Amino acid sequence: MNRFKGWGISVVLLCTLLACNTSEVRAVEGIGAAASFYYPSGVATDSVGNVYVADSGNSTIRKITPAGEVTTLAGAPRVIGHTDGTGAAARFDRPSVVASDSTGNVYVSDTSNNTIRKITPAGVVTTLAGTPGIRGHADGTGTMASFYSPSGVATDRAGNVYVADSNNHTIRKITPAGVVTTLAGTAGIRGHADGTGTVASFVYPKGIATDSTGNVYVSDTLNQTIRKITPSGVVTTLAGTDGLFGSTDGAGAAARFNSPSGIATDSVGNVYVADYGNSSIRKITPGGVVTTLASSFIFPDGVATDSAGSIYVANTGDGTIRKITQAGVVTILASTAGVPPINRQVQTIPEEVERYSRELDIINNNPSTSGGVEELLQLGREASHALIMPPKGSSEDVLESLSDETFHAVSLKMNGFIVNREETINVDPDTDFFLALAKRTDDQASVEFFEAYKKTDPYGWPVYINQQTDYSGCIRFGTMSLVDTFTLWDTYRKKHPTRYQKEVNKFIDDVESELVGGTCACEDHKSATLEFEAFIRAYPRSKIVTRLSERVNQIHQGKSDIREHCHSG
Repeated sequence: MNRFKGWGISVVLLCTLLACNTSEVRAVEGIGAAASFYYPSGVATDSVGNVYVADSGNSTIRKITPAGEVTTLAGAPRVIGHTDGTGAAARFDRPSVVASDSTGNVYVSDTSNNTIRKITPAGVVTTLAGTPGIRGHADGTGTMASFYSPSGVATDRAGNVYVADSNNHTIRKITPAGVVTTLAGTAGIRGHADGTGTVASFVYPKGIATDSTGNVYVSDTLNQTIRKITPSGVVTTLAGTDGLFGSTDGAGAAARFNSPSGIATDSVGNVYVADYGNSSIRKITPGGVVTTLASSFIFPDGVATDSAGSIYVANTGDGTIRKITQAGVVTILASTAGVPPINRQVQTIPEEVERYSRELDIINNNPSTSGGVEELLQLGREASHALIMPPKGSSEDVLESLSDETFHAVSLKMNGFIVNREETINVDPDTDFFLALAKRTDDQASVEFFEAYKKTDPYGWPVYINQQTDYSGCIRFGTMSLVDTFTLWDTYRKKHPTRYQKEVNKFIDDVESELVGGTCACEDHKSATLEFEAFIRAYPRSKIVTRLSERVNQIHQGKSDIREHCHSG
């Protein structure tokens, strides 16, 4: 089953291409087909009919007039930075989403800079909130506040700005004075709980929009749902079901999405969603009924509406900006739909990734599949290895060499893994995703495995299971002591001797290795002695007891090789 094209009833339509990427330069200004973009990811409109584009690959903000003329409002193509200034003097770093207010200002989610920027109608760029390069979740005014890969941005009639703070899993609010607060969710807490304020939870929310009555709508991307937040901060699920992806039209929880991204509203209360993984645009009525308005897109990332009810789409996969009428029937204004940018290398997705994607589809369609979660994890590990290791005869890993289109496709096919190639190259399983999948498939052994994993390493799942460094700099597994970690996994191994043997044995072996040979004490020699003695009492018949007794004696004799209050590495 292909999760990258619309699955619903086909809608025959023509798309109006306001601007199509047909130039090798991919940052050309001009009218219609003469202009070009490089991975446009966000769109917004103003009251006079202009369209604004977050041209992410070019790190610029573009403007399209009602006549289709494309210019660069702020930033310089392919010049990355964080400079306030006017027009081309300003700098951004892969801005992802834009929004406008009633006075013509444009707000930018400057994602890689972790800031929110403001552009006046004259093109003057300032930083509204956040500090470039500083990741965090602090509330405060202006630069005292911090974000972590902010994505969606929207405004309301009162001049407030709302931000989908994606990697913090929260929704933030910025007043006109620049005061940042957290409207819903708790930083670092992933989940899908409805509730008020911090009781609610999200998983990598990406799109955000407001309506005329003060409600906020959120594309809760990795939860595969659309959420609604009332003016009083009450969060509910408008459409979709947590963790279940697909393309089914229907009411409320019966509908399905596949990595919903950009989101917008119209004057009568409808909500529009760029359903990225389904390559379609979805429409949700005020009653929560979901339909597919248009398909045949290529990874649409941003969506916006105008006062006439037209819908604008940042069709990221082919570098175009598209326009759709309410009827879904439009004409081609310029160029040809679906023409990819010139010189983009088309690359083959590794077969291991395809196998993982197929198995995930099987499990989602048949949750009772026996042992499916464990097999899926193994296939995911094989896919990770295929993506990270350089192919024969090359010094560059596969993930690094993928074209941007193929990388987008791989990221979607590896649903359940966090795929990254910016600061570090890694493909990491999302523990929360697999735990939810284990619960849905009623696989108790897998549920207990991933719950244990979260306890052992609550900050994420490393590519290779190694000892983690806690805040004091010493070696420790997550936040647990070595003895507690050993007990946790030894208990699991005895209860489920045939499940997850490789992972469980790796954890146990690493704990034993650290106890026997570790030379970094979290506190002092006394703390190390207590750790060794606790293990000897708990496991007197263990093969490492003799060595631990020797280490205790060495500490007492002042001959230990263990450093106190040290930093690992």
